[in-house]
Amino acid sequence: MQALLDDFKEKTQAFIGQVEDFSLFVQCPGDETSLALKIIADLDVANEVDRFLAFGSPFTEAGKFVATMRQELAERVRLANIALAETGGRSYPPIAATSSASGGAVGQFIKLIEDAKTLLEFPSGQRLIWTMTPIEIADRIGWERFLKELLDRPRVESWMNEVRLIIRVDRELPPELRKVPRHRVQPFVFGPAQVDEGLKQQSADPNVPEPQRMQALLMLLMMDAGNGKAEAVKKNSAILREYYTKSQQPGFLAMAIDAEGTLERMKGRLPEAQKKYEEALTPAAAAASPVILRQVIQHLADVTWDTGQLADSAEYHQLVADLAMAMSDPDGRVDALSKKGEALEKLARPAEAIAPWEEVFTLGHTIEELQPRIRPSLHNLRRLYQATGQRDRVAEVDKELAR
Repeated sequence: MQALLDDFKEKTQAFIGQVEDFSLFVQCPGDETSLALKIIADLDVANEVDRFLAFGSPFTEAGKFVATMRQELAERVRLANIALAETGGRSYPPIAATSSASGGAVGQFIKLIEDAKTLLEFPSGQRLIWTMTPIEIADRIGWERFLKELLDRPRVESWMNEVRLIIRVDRELPPELRKVPRHRVQPFVFGPAQVDEGLKQQSADPNVPEPQRMQALLMLLMMDAGNGKAEAVKKNSAILREYYTKSQQPGFLAMAIDAEGTLERMKGRLPEAQKKYEEALTPAAAAASPVILRQVIQHLADVTWDTGQLADSAEYHQLVADLAMAMSDPDGRVDALSKKGEALEKLARPAEAIAPWEEVFTLGHTIEELQPRIRPSLHNLRRLYQATGQRDRVAEVDKELAR
């Protein structure tokens, strides 16, 4: 398994560093996209020269996909400037959230690349590594048509200079894309059996350094927990608990304990699962990793919801919402706030349930991709305003719903 991942990483790094090819097609099923993105993110961390920008929104239509990338980049620049202002750093010029460039979706994308290169001040020799790996491709024909129009160019145009595109496709390249110039193809397909066997071999190989063997064992533990393999989880979690405790790696220790909780939940033993997640919370907090902490708290939010501990679930969902904001994940924040609002309403605390739904409504108006959340939030707010006797607010909602 690790050898396969290392091979993908090396070939992707080689593509970034070469000068002949412009695009890399990564053949990757949807359920493995996040792993491919993690490897590319690792390359970003290790690369102190080039600038990486990754986009993974679902693809439904080319124009919408490009518009979403522009909005996401504008939001990232805005958040970066807030952080720079707090530290006294020089801010970036803002990226416009919309564009009037001609040429359809392809013309809009080329203008987005040009804006990014100009406004983010790419010096000569620094490459822009632009990753388009939609987590879902709803219209495969539309996606491939967009890529062909974008890439089928007889010569290198100015916007392509110092740019590398890494692009996800979910099948072998069709003939139309095989004909585009200056491209490479890299498969990234790991079936469950391949992954399982690879992790077992790596975790048991004495020639592999112990930290890597423990990493493989941890990945195997999480897979086994999700598949309900109780004996394997019991055996391997004991090894990992001892190793990560002795090596003072609280983040990985939290992940191991969290996996034990997942097994208990899979088996329907919810009180036991909650105890495991609560135990994992201490090392997760000590790890100073928002990703790990958010995962553990999300599991606590879910299990307390399932066991009817709605007051606790509401508090945990608020923590998840706060972490989502810190991680620039507005969609995750909306999900968590929605569950908090539902929990408080079930507790017959309608006055408190209003605030999270009002924020969902506000975020829906602020961020285009969250617009589908607006009407559901309004229906919830109408019911809550009515329950708290706020007739004027009910009337305002009715006007909004009538638009």
